[in-house]
Amino acid sequence: SFTLPDTATDLGDYALYSALRKFGNLISADLSSLTTVSGNNALYQAFQENTSLSSVDLSNLTTISGSNTLSYVCYSC
Repeated sequence: SFTLPDTATDLGDYALYSALRKFGNLISADLSSLTTVSGNNALYQAFQENTSLSSVDLSNLTTISGSNTLSYVCYSC
Protein backbone atom coordinates (compact mmCIF):
# COMPACT_ATOMS: atom_id res chain seq x y z
CA SER A 1 0.00 0.00 0.00
CA PHE A 2 0.97 3.62 -0.45
CA THR A 3 0.31 6.35 2.15
CA LEU A 4 0.92 10.06 1.88
CA PRO A 5 2.34 11.65 5.03
CA ASP A 6 -0.09 13.55 7.26
CA THR A 7 1.63 16.81 6.34
CA ALA A 8 0.72 16.42 2.67
CA THR A 9 -2.56 18.32 2.51
CA ASP A 10 -2.23 19.78 -1.00
CA LEU A 11 -0.68 18.50 -4.21
CA GLY A 12 1.04 20.91 -6.57
CA ASP A 13 1.82 20.65 -10.27
CA TYR A 14 2.80 17.13 -11.34
CA ALA A 15 3.13 16.00 -7.69
CA LEU A 16 2.25 12.35 -8.29
CA TYR A 17 2.32 12.43 -12.08
CA SER A 18 2.86 8.80 -13.10
CA ALA A 19 4.54 8.24 -9.71
CA LEU A 20 3.11 4.80 -9.05
CA ARG A 21 2.33 3.89 -12.63
CA LYS A 22 2.63 0.18 -13.35
CA PHE A 23 3.52 -0.52 -9.71
CA GLY A 24 2.02 -3.98 -10.22
CA ASN A 25 1.31 -5.16 -6.68
CA LEU A 26 -0.13 -1.93 -5.22
CA ILE A 27 -3.41 -2.83 -3.51
CA SER A 28 -4.40 0.44 -1.82
CA ALA A 29 -3.48 4.11 -1.66
CA ASP A 30 -4.22 6.23 1.39
CA LEU A 31 -4.47 9.86 0.29
CA SER A 32 -6.77 10.78 3.17
CA SER A 33 -4.47 13.60 4.32
CA LEU A 34 -5.29 15.55 1.16
CA THR A 35 -7.80 18.35 1.50
CA THR A 36 -6.86 20.16 -1.71
CA VAL A 37 -5.41 19.31 -5.08
CA SER A 38 -4.46 22.60 -6.70
CA GLY A 39 -1.72 21.56 -9.09
CA ASN A 40 -2.10 20.89 -12.78
CA ASN A 41 -1.73 17.20 -13.61
CA ALA A 42 -1.18 16.48 -9.89
CA LEU A 43 -2.55 12.93 -10.03
CA TYR A 44 -2.42 12.45 -13.80
CA GLN A 45 -1.77 8.74 -14.49
CA ALA A 46 -0.69 8.29 -10.86
CA PHE A 47 -1.92 4.72 -10.55
CA GLN A 48 -2.26 3.81 -14.22
CA GLU A 49 -2.17 0.08 -14.96
CA ASN A 50 -2.09 -1.04 -11.32
CA THR A 51 -4.28 -4.06 -11.87
CA SER A 52 -4.24 -5.05 -8.16
CA LEU A 53 -5.41 -1.64 -6.90
CA SER A 54 -8.72 -2.00 -5.07
CA SER A 55 -9.03 1.27 -3.11
CA VAL A 56 -7.90 4.89 -3.10
CA ASP A 57 -8.88 6.89 -0.01
CA LEU A 58 -9.61 10.53 -0.82
CA SER A 59 -12.08 10.93 2.05
CA ASN A 60 -10.95 14.43 3.13
CA LEU A 61 -10.54 15.93 -0.32
CA THR A 62 -12.76 19.03 -0.59
CA THR A 63 -11.17 21.17 -3.31
CA ILE A 64 -9.89 20.28 -6.77
CA SER A 65 -8.75 23.22 -8.88
CA GLY A 66 -5.87 22.07 -11.09
CA SER A 67 -6.47 21.18 -14.73
CA ASN A 68 -6.21 17.50 -15.61
CA THR A 69 -5.86 16.79 -11.90
CA LEU A 70 -7.59 13.42 -11.91
CA SER A 71 -7.25 12.55 -15.60
CA TYR A 72 -6.45 8.89 -16.06
CA VAL A 73 -5.66 8.56 -12.33
CA CYS A 74 -6.69 4.91 -12.32
CA TYR A 75 -6.75 4.19 -16.04
CA SER A 76 -6.61 0.43 -16.66
CA CYS A 77 -6.69 -0.37 -12.93
